Amino acid sequence: PSPEDYDDYIVQDIARITEYYHNFAGAILDIEKLLETKVDDSVSSCFTRLLYVNVITALETYLSDAFINTVANKPELMRRFVETTPEFQAEKVPLSEVFKAVEQIERKARSYLIDVVWHHLDRIKSMYRATLGIEFSHGSGSIFRAILVRHDIVHRNGKTKDGKEIFIAPKEIANLISE
Repeated sequence: PSPEDYDDYIVQDIARITEYYHNFAGAILDIEKLLETKVDDSVSSCFTRLLYVNVITALETYLSDAFINTVANKPELMRRFVETTPEFQAEKVPLSEVFKAVEQIERKARSYLIDVVWHHLDRIKSMYRATLGIEFSHGSGSIFRAILVRHDIVHRNGKTKDGKEIFIAPKEIANLISE
C-alpha cells in the first residue's frame, strides 16, 4: 500500500482476524509450554523476562484485534467510537470543511486505532466501555503493575530506573497468565 493508505491497509487486515480469542489462547499456551523448557542458568533470567513480556504482548494483541475487528466491521460501532473518543470530540471543523471532514472520518478513525498503544489500559478501558459497553474488571491492578515491569524489561533491558536487575520467577509468569 501507499504510505497514505498504510493505516487503512493494517486496519483492514486486522478486521479480518475473527479468531482473536483463539489466537490469544494459543499464545498463552505457547508461553506456558515454553515455561516448562529447561534453559541454561546463564540465560534463564533473560528467558523468563522474555516470557513475561510476551504475556503482555499477547494481551495487547488480543485487545487490539478484538476491538478493531468488532468496530471496523460495524458502522454503528465506528460511529460510536468516533463520537466518544476525546481526541475526536476536541476537533473543530469549519463549515466550509464539513464535506471533506465527513469523507475523512473513517480514515482518521482507522489511523487512530493503529496508533493506539494497547497496553495503556486506562485509555483502552475507556474505549471498550464507551464504544462497546464492556467494563474491565476492577481487580486489574496486578496487570497495571505487570505493564510497568514490562516497560522496564523492554526499555531498560531488564533493569529498574535505579539500575537494579529484574528477576522474574516462572511462578510470576504463571500468576500473570492467571490474572
